[in-house]
Amino acid sequence: MAPLQGNEKALGYDLASDPVRRKALERSADSGALVATRRIRLVQETSDQYGFLVYRPVYVGGIQPPTVEERRTALVGFALGVFRVADMVEPVAGASNSSSGLRLAILDRDAKPGERLLYPKGAHLDGVEDLPTGFRLTRTITVAGRVWELAAYPLPNSFHPARWSSWSAFLASFLLSTLLAAYLAQRRRSEQALQASEERYRSLVCNIPDVTWTADSNGNFTFMSPNIERLSGFTMSDIFAQGSRLFFASIHPDDVAKVKEGFRALFGKGQAFDIECRVRRKDGEWIWIRDRAIPEVA
Repeated sequence: MAPLQGNEKALGYDLASDPVRRKALERSADSGALVATRRIRLVQETSDQYGFLVYRPVYVGGIQPPTVEERRTALVGFALGVFRVADMVEPVAGASNSSSGLRLAILDRDAKPGERLLYPKGAHLDGVEDLPTGFRLTRTITVAGRVWELAAYPLPNSFHPARWSSWSAFLASFLLSTLLAAYLAQRRRSEQALQASEERYRSLVCNIPDVTWTADSNGNFTFMSPNIERLSGFTMSDIFAQGSRLFFASIHPDDVAKVKEGFRALFGKGQAFDIECRVRRKDGEWIWIRDRAIPEVA
């Protein structure tokens, strides 16, 4: 947790104990995508504002498995982002609202009726139709799978002819919102390109006939491609549950010493690992394999 200061109350909090947080956790784990919660009150919150969480699932080996069942099996944990809506908005928009005569509202269109308002807390708004009649500027954005609507609208008498500065502020705000929309669109394209690249890599690793694996400095496997099931007869669940213990237990007794020596050289000296050995499949059949690995350069 970072920073710890100011977040002490959240330390040790069970996210799955709350239905809203648990639902987002489950959606993220099953989909492999960034998932945001609807509005919540943060455990560590001391001011009067809404917050929300964004989850990113982490799988064994850092590669997203292709099916929901495999994702659930390979799930290691989550990366979590904690956000306070007012703290996000007011450093940018708060000071300008009063001088420009504009007010900003943020609504979560995917939330239940009566729970859509994100900002400002306490406003009697649940949709764009609740805004004052007259001019309004709206933008729809996607935030970790949820559709948000941003609306700028004038305060009463904001555009009185005597207040020419209001029009200047309005034009500046309009330009800012346009630039923001362009930035968000570019960021979304970049995220989609990264996701497509990850999918191509995952497809390559999972469809080559050989087995691909990675391991940490302690010799524990952090990723194993699905072809291991065809080769060994063990399921991915078996392998994730027992890890390298299962691998070493399956090696022929006459080959264990050279395999362990190869691993020590790989992780201790950074030497390439290239060993032929016999391993026992789950059905008891002994097969020869050639196992090769190189140290990862940080």
